[in-house]
Amino acid sequence: MFFAVMISYGPVAFPAGAEADGPPAIHVELAVHQFAPVYEGEPLSHAFRVENRGGKDLHLKEVTST
Repeated sequence: MFFAVMISYGPVAFPAGAEADGPPAIHVELAVHQFAPVYEGEPLSHAFRVENRGGKDLHLKEVTST
């Protein structure tokens, strides 16, 4: 069974060296996680590290799993 997490966010820029007053810049080190086989109904969890490397606040609008 494969689960992936999709992260939806507003428009952001991905500058190489974001300045303190620059736009938000999302960075997710590993954006997809594949669980080992599990039994149906077994609870699963995984933490994703989401980092804002920009200068303005980053607002995550939706996080979903598939």
